[in-house]
Amino acid sequence: MADSYVVHLAGGMYLDSSGALLNGVPDGAQVYQPPQGFHLDMDGVKDAFKFLSDILPNDEEGKKNGPGGVFPQKL
Repeated sequence: MADSYVVHLAGGMYLDSSGALLNGVPDGAQVYQPPQGFHLDMDGVKDAFKFLSDILPNDEEGKKNGPGGVFPQKL
């Protein structure tokens, strides 16, 4: 990856240059450490993803119809 970088957040979680969360470092990416004093609450991250998994559709019909009124169909 040309000109790519990731920031190591915690516990093997990285934030890449496009804003995506990754579970590892892509080949050729520069790895940066977060600023001193930065703390990522991994329990909070886990809770947020659990909440999202509960409200987002998980079957094909639900994916077609959207997340059941949680988000507007048109923005």
